[in-house]
Amino acid sequence: MSELADLREHLERYRAVTHQALDLVTDEDLGWRPGPELYTLGQQFLHIAQSEDLQIPGLLRDDWDYERGRFPARELKVDELRELLDATRKRTMVALSELNPGCLGEPVDLGEGKPTQTLRWWLWLMVEHEVHHKAQIAVYLRQMGKTPPFFAEALEDGARPDIEIREKMGGF
Repeated sequence: MSELADLREHLERYRAVTHQALDLVTDEDLGWRPGPELYTLGQQFLHIAQSEDLQIPGLLRDDWDYERGRFPARELKVDELRELLDATRKRTMVALSELNPGCLGEPVDLGEGKPTQTLRWWLWLMVEHEVHHKAQIAVYLRQMGKTPPFFAEALEDGARPDIEIREKMGGF
């Protein structure tokens, strides 16, 4: 498997889990936050999509339109967030399918004294960014009394082998 194929597989697999988490919430849940200085649940989902929508055009076409990262004046609804996550990922997958694999090792200079990293580094950071916010969403869901989906892949019917194994082994 090529590195770009591996990257696309990770992006799709983790997005499927993000969707399963979104499936657990209602429009009313989206305004919940564990503290006044933290993102709402809805803003966590929105930030995942907006960051990707900012980074992919920026990294691949030097199109850094920071308006794509600005939160709207109102909380989006579950269906709107799902559509945004899907549309953003579709654009990302098209852009990655058009990317020459030889470009992965090329440096990306963001200027302003920021360290120069390779395109590979930035693309994998985007994967890690979604994992990071997906983990925050999982904590939010736990605090709301909901069991989040399995972290690594979207399992059928919300299966949680990690919880099953922990219970069998006497964990809590």
